[in-house]
Amino acid sequence: MSKTNTAYFENYDKEYDDFFKQGLNFDDFLLKTKFKFNKNYTFSSKSKFKLGEKSSLSHEYGVKHSCSRGSVEFKHKESGEETLEVDQRLADKDDFSVSTLSKVVYSKSEKNCVCNVNSMLRIHHKNNALFSFGLENWNPCSGRPNEVSSYGSYFLNHDLGRFTFNAFTNFRVSEHLLTNFKFLVRREGNDNLNGYLLVNVDRSLVDATPQNSSDTETKQVVKNSASVLLKALKTVDSTTKLGAALNYDVDTKQTNAVLASSHNLEGVRVNARLGSDRTLDLGLTSVNNDLTLNFSAHTELKSSTEKVGETDVTKFWPHFKFGLTAEYQRL
Repeated sequence: MSKTNTAYFENYDKEYDDFFKQGLNFDDFLLKTKFKFNKNYTFSSKSKFKLGEKSSLSHEYGVKHSCSRGSVEFKHKESGEETLEVDQRLADKDDFSVSTLSKVVYSKSEKNCVCNVNSMLRIHHKNNALFSFGLENWNPCSGRPNEVSSYGSYFLNHDLGRFTFNAFTNFRVSEHLLTNFKFLVRREGNDNLNGYLLVNVDRSLVDATPQNSSDTETKQVVKNSASVLLKALKTVDSTTKLGAALNYDVDTKQTNAVLASSHNLEGVRVNARLGSDRTLDLGLTSVNNDLTLNFSAHTELKSSTEKVGETDVTKFWPHFKFGLTAEYQRL
């Protein structure tokens, strides 16, 4: 992707998601590799080992080629799923540049063919404005495109920080319905405090409840479901970083919160994550040249309620899960 101050909707959350997940992998054993060759090529692989009564092993790998005009990446999973992603800058003229992003996810079995295609055309103005539109979730195996999406992004520099404003829409042609709307405000500050606020609205057609028994015709109405997500990262100093996430579902009135931290000791990084769903995750990561080793522990406080006589009795017990990861990189 071309360097810009605006935000792409497919990876606006990457920095935050990486922080909340770093060093916290709970596969029984995960082996990862990544290395670069011929300057512009990167190879990566991932092998997951599941131990127990029914042990299993799965692999996936990818190859990516990058150049000044964009990148091409191919990924393969053992299940037979193939992914091809092409990001290309087409033209530059004065303050404008035009680029495309296409992603194809293909899998074929004896019974069906699934090919999910997303393709976007993007127009940049300088480094502070972006407009994108294209097709989403199109399966050429089953018919013509049915979802059209568009979004815009605008960057603004202010005394309070650097702000990015995004709006995303998805329209389903067959239903003549705007099925999704997102609004994002992202802030990056000189005080080492970054964060964003995301408002998401999903819209769908549902059967309406008949007003009286004489109604025989089925009617459909639009149902709106909304949620609000807030994430923030704070760099305390050169060794410590803190994060917080808050997700509120407007319909159910439920709130989920997560607190995370990362602290570098001598040769070891300690990661911790505490969730409002009564979970606690801890991870220890050691980096030695090109080799990274990580040990993770997951704890969840489970509960159940039983009827004892006329009284409801709630029992609590801890559930543990552990993971070990080894990663080799030569970039």
